[in-house]
Amino acid sequence: MLNLLENFKSNKSGILCALGAFLIQLCTGSYHGTFGNLLPYITSYLKQTNQDLTDGDVAMIFAHGGLAQGVSSLIGGLIFIPVLGPRLTLLLGCLMYTLSPVLTYTCLVNNAGLESLYITYGVLSSFSFNVIMLVTLTLPVSWFPNHRGKVIGIINGGVALSSTVFSPLTTALVNPANIHPEANNVTNSSASYFTDISVLNNVPVTMLYLSAIYGVIFALGLMVIVEAPSGMNDEETEKPKLMMRLKSAWMYMYKVACRDYNFYLLWMGRYLYLIIDAGVMSHWKTYSFTQSSNDQIMAIAGGVSGVVNCLSRLLAGYMVDKFVYKKFMTTCGVLLTLNLLSIYFVGQYLAGILICVWLVYFIGFAHFSTIPAQVHRLFSSDQIYVVLGCIGLAESFSYGTLGILNSVIMSDDSNPDRFLIFFMTLAGCSLVSIPITWFVSDSKKEELTNTLNKSCDEASGAAQGSRGQKDLELRNMGL
Repeated sequence: MLNLLENFKSNKSGILCALGAFLIQLCTGSYHGTFGNLLPYITSYLKQTNQDLTDGDVAMIFAHGGLAQGVSSLIGGLIFIPVLGPRLTLLLGCLMYTLSPVLTYTCLVNNAGLESLYITYGVLSSFSFNVIMLVTLTLPVSWFPNHRGKVIGIINGGVALSSTVFSPLTTALVNPANIHPEANNVTNSSASYFTDISVLNNVPVTMLYLSAIYGVIFALGLMVIVEAPSGMNDEETEKPKLMMRLKSAWMYMYKVACRDYNFYLLWMGRYLYLIIDAGVMSHWKTYSFTQSSNDQIMAIAGGVSGVVNCLSRLLAGYMVDKFVYKKFMTTCGVLLTLNLLSIYFVGQYLAGILICVWLVYFIGFAHFSTIPAQVHRLFSSDQIYVVLGCIGLAESFSYGTLGILNSVIMSDDSNPDRFLIFFMTLAGCSLVSIPITWFVSDSKKEELTNTLNKSCDEASGAAQGSRGQKDLELRNMGL
């Protein structure tokens, strides 16, 4: 750790780059970090025009958005970054993310319906999220190649702390008087919804406040986040043509990543863990409302979740650099399974629910640091965006699975066992992840290294081939 601090002191540009990435991720994590907190507010607002809506229905915003999240990761790694470059891709992602709350405000005040929020709040926020993540998890690492896990863990702390910053903020904006939700006594539902008009009127305006905050912080981060210099001269760093860059990215994926079983294990690990994370982020507050209707306590609990999440990512980044990935993540899988199996049975007490939720944030969110770090370790090259992007595609399948769980289990408010079934399903996902993480390789094999170098040489040679041919012709002509 002392060597890392010394490296930071002598690398001011790298520090600023990491700080900028941290700030950008702080905003980017707001959508995921506050969705569970905002869910009762949004549902209550929409119930003004559609009384049949439930929290499970509105949670489909998160599921629909997640479908786009994985696709954006794939498109970002294979198309956006090769075409636009990292910084322009980051700018595009930030613009889309800032626009999302503005469009959501428009849909809410015009009563455009739940389906419109699938696009404006779910799809647009999720799509831009992974575009931003691809760049912010890669550019800062180029400044600290010997401390990948630690740097990723520190930057990922921004996403983790989003709920600490934005959950209390959104509660203060929507419900400053701490007005309690009301239970529906007409049915056997355990769900509670807000009916006070002052709370409901604050829901759309909060979206505009969030957009303004995003814009300011994104601007600060974009000013300082840059890639580390490669140390090559201008001739060596001349960019290949667009089609050649695209071809190089696709060929790397086909020749290297797709032929390595580690890629599929990491993909499955991301898929399973994200089902758990997204499920808990969506429903932790609605589950907590079964024991308490105090909204301020929920806001504080959401803030604590962010702190715990941040500590998880920092610790995971340190641990994956110091210890073997598979041992660390397998241990996490075992502990997470036990926690999910017990969360319903301790749910008779609010303190028990919150402790179990915080444990999910501490254990289950470690993969956001460990999987990217392991990808850097196993597939270290200029095409790292491609591998990260393709692994990110798993997120679409995770949120698709969550959408099925929401439709089948969580949409029925009258089912007293819906949370039991839901958490047992998440525990099953955690159990399956244990053998999957155990079989991931510790480091890159020699055979893979040779294949990687050959692939990169072919791409580089093809990019410079036409220029070399022209130079030869000029020499033969005596020019």
